[in-house]
Amino acid sequence: MGRGSVSAQTVFSSTHQNADGSMTKLLQEAAVRGWQVYNWCYRETLEPHGWLSEREKESFKRTVSSDTLARRSRTRRAQPRRSRHRP
Repeated sequence: MGRGSVSAQTVFSSTHQNADGSMTKLLQEAAVRGWQVYNWCYRETLEPHGWLSEREKESFKRTVSSDTLARRSRTRRAQPRRSRHRP
């Protein structure tokens, strides 16, 4: 339930590392329902202004296969891109 002039909202956040995973299904549902989707690049979250350290970024790269990254890239291109600054 919202309060005052602020509406209630639900936020889903993911690295979207599995092209056939839960986030893909949520993005498909968002398209059907007309939900707002905000995307940003991991570089926007890197230290010193963000929370992601270079060490964590490199660790993530070692745990994700190149095949997964390629499939994710194809999936993302199919999704509409919206600026995270749009209301």
